[in-house]
Amino acid sequence: MVEFLRLVFSGEPEACPFSDATLWGTGAQKFVHWQEERRLLESGVDPWTGEPDPPAGVGFE
Repeated sequence: MVEFLRLVFSGEPEACPFSDATLWGTGAQKFVHWQEERRLLESGVDPWTGEPDPPAGVGFE
């Protein structure tokens, strides 16, 4: 499974195996545990970019 995902992220197969090509050929990926994601978001940091997250703390109720 890991090899399959590596191939998809690198765009190596001839055709995208998914109906949505969002992950197709996107290159390097990283894993962020949900608890770390929550901690970063609550501290105002985008967990995927490491940049400040302007809408952090904004609630939608």
